[in-house]
Parts: sequence; structure tokens; C-alpha cells
Amino acid sequence: MYRRRAKTNSDKKDRREGCIMRMRRMVAINEKRKVEERKRQAREKPLSA
Repeated sequence: MYRRRAKTNSDKKDRREGCIMRMRRMVAINEKRKVEERKRQAREKPLSA
């Protein structure tokens, strides 16, 4: 992945903020996926039992 070189401190801060936001988005997506997986398993379990 190509990363733009930060020329000023504000640029560095902006990039760091972007990284943090991206991480948060990833975490949120993973959480959502986990919840959906749990729901699906809960739905399937009574059928198989």
C-alpha cells in the first residue's frame, strides 16, 4: 500500500486521524458480522436440536 509522505505536522495528524477512523470502521464492521453470525447460529440451533 502506497502511503503519502506527510510534509507538515498537521498532515501527519490528518493521516493518523484517517488511520484511527479506518480502524474504527473495521472494528464496527467486524462487530456487526459477529452479531449476525451469532444470530444465524441461534436461529439454526433450534432446528437441528
